[in-house]
Amino acid sequence: MKKKLLILVILLLSLTGCKVEYKLNLDNKLNLDENIELISTSEEDKDKFSSFDLYIPIDKNVPYGAFQEKIEGIEYYKTKKNSSKITFKNNYLNQNYEQYINSYIVNSAYDYVSITSINNEDLVLSSSKKFYLFDKFNNLEEVKITISTTYKVIEHNADEVKNHDYTWIINKDNADNKGIFLEINPSKETLTFMEKLIRGDYFNTFIITLIFIVIGTLIYLILKKYSKKRDEI
Repeated sequence: MKKKLLILVILLLSLTGCKVEYKLNLDNKLNLDENIELISTSEEDKDKFSSFDLYIPIDKNVPYGAFQEKIEGIEYYKTKKNSSKITFKNNYLNQNYEQYINSYIVNSAYDYVSITSINNEDLVLSSSKKFYLFDKFNNLEEVKITISTTYKVIEHNADEVKNHDYTWIINKDNADNKGIFLEINPSKETLTFMEKLIRGDYFNTFIITLIFIVIGTLIYLILKKYSKKRDEI
């Protein structure tokens, strides 16, 4: 394997139990929003989570020293922690897929992840088959990978589908053959009218319609008042 030494080994190897929830959101501008949560499953690990203080670079090709202290010019995951959970977050804006496929955390789990276009129409997010983290961390119990997208999904191999969320559940029993595959059509969405309304798709139309209603009401009231005065004469 390539550089697979995940710095989280310092924490994970000392835990009595841990689960990972990985979430990737593909929004209506084809931006990627990555969110990873390490969740303790034991009361014994609260102190270990609260004392965790390492820097996780986004790029898998950074020098090892970048984990001990922040180095200028290197982009890091935004980290947030409490007594039972550590969250790593990053946004890949402007369709920066190349940066995402070089994600340090993603490449610590798979040999590769790719995002490719088919006939300049469909977009395919896929990975190699073997999931490596269970080989490294004996105390890791389960990993949930969820990809959320409002685009039309052409094909997938997710274990669960709920609304716009596609979830893969990985454990020690299936990790040897648990690759990710999701094919979407970015030119089509599966949002309902209410979802589009809440998202603000019809905001301009709503404002224009409201303006016409207000103007129409004012004209009606003015004409009605004028007509009343004329009748009094």
